[in-house]
This record gives sequence, C-alpha cells and structure tokens, in this order.
Amino acid sequence: MLVRGQSDSRWELTPRLYRFGLTTEDIANTERHMEQDLRIMSASIRNGAEKDHDLYFLQQHYGMPTRLLDWTTNPLIALYFACEPIQGDQCDKVFFLDAYELVKSKRPDGRNFGIATSGRLEFCAWMDHILVGSRNRRDDFGNVPDSTRTF
Repeated sequence: MLVRGQSDSRWELTPRLYRFGLTTEDIANTERHMEQDLRIMSASIRNGAEKDHDLYFLQQHYGMPTRLLDWTTNPLIALYFACEPIQGDQCDKVFFLDAYELVKSKRPDGRNFGIATSGRLEFCAWMDHILVGSRNRRDDFGNVPDSTRTF
C-alpha cells in the first residue's frame, strides 16, 4: 500500500508544477529556470557528475515544483504532509494506492504499468529520456489508472 498526504483537500493527484494553471510553454520555461537555479545554488553539495534525473529528484526533495508526486509506504509520513500548515482553513487529504492493483493494470498498449522508483535503472533511463530528449517539449509523465481511494 502506498500513501500520500496533502494539506489541501482541493488538490487532486496533480504534481505541484501543474497546480499553477500555467501553459505548457510556461511550464517548460519555469522548469528550465528552476533547473538553472538549482545547478547554481546546489553546487557546493553536488560532485558535478549527476545526471539530469538526479537533479530533478533533488529539486523535488528540496520542495521545488516538479512533475513528480511523492508517495510513501509509511502512513505517518503521509499524515505529516497532510497536517502541514497551509493558509486558510482548508482540510487535509490522504490518498491510498493499492500498488498491487496498479501493477496488474494494463496500459493502452497492453503492457503492465509496474512500479517505478528512483532506484530502478529502467526508471532512471526513462527519466533521462524525458528530461534530455524533450527539453523543448515537457509533457505529462503519463496517465495512471484510477486505483486510488481518498479518505
């Protein structure tokens, strides 16, 4: 079981970068500028040999808006993020994802989705292809079947 906590119940399962209502071109420009800023500001904590996907994960880790959604197997971590203070009086939301059902799901081309983690070589190669191969056109990472429940 994977879980995700969000402090604002109005948010769907949408990466933070897409919550601003930007156009595709604005998203690409925003990502480019954030990547440049990260390269400069994080120079002292990196060795310079990182691949593009490593920097993208670093952006996510330090709270920069990306196209990634963080999930965890620890419900306490999800609750922490659900209880994070936000402006106003919005309610929080916790998503539960049955990873086993997701793995059994089929993509439109008939192949299984599988579970992609930053440690899998296939995932890192895919990220490199997305980040390097489409520098000028940054689309969504793809659709995920609706195997989530909210409480």
